[in-house]
Amino acid sequence: METVHLNERSAAQLVRPILAETDVNSTTRFPTRNPYRLAMAQPRQSRSQSSSTGSNADILSINDAIDRLLDIDGAIGAAIVDYESGMTLGTGGGRDLDMELAGAGNTEVVRSKKNILEDLGVNDRIQDLLISLEAQYHLIRMCEQHDDIFIYVVIDRNRGNLGLARRMIDQIDKKLELE
Repeated sequence: METVHLNERSAAQLVRPILAETDVNSTTRFPTRNPYRLAMAQPRQSRSQSSSTGSNADILSINDAIDRLLDIDGAIGAAIVDYESGMTLGTGGGRDLDMELAGAGNTEVVRSKKNILEDLGVNDRIQDLLISLEAQYHLIRMCEQHDDIFIYVVIDRNRGNLGLARRMIDQIDKKLELE
């Protein structure tokens, strides 16, 4: 490998074009031509957004909600579950996970936590439950609009962002309409 020695003038000529492409308003100083940054600046249209039209755009069916859940960065699988009956109302994705079984199985987790809170005399509502694995987050979000229903999402820990996922799930919950 050959070593190249630069004097100040030749180094400045190499750096100047790079600095010219830098967004001076950014605190992180990413180049403005960074394709990742452009993708982040323009939210992608989800599968369910492209199918929604008119005044029903604020209402999501179970299938549309599952599509939106799967649009969350790092989402592996999703389910919407009635924990009183243990029945999954809708599932999607999952790779090697059986989302039907996982959703139904998590009804026991929800029931158990509710019973413990009741036994302790804690008079509060569960927002969500988080199970952290080495490679995944399993997030159970209790629906605010529908009693006895929870949203269950499995997120790849390396590709997803837990805070953003919780925010997206909250938005989906507010628009979910059960048939």
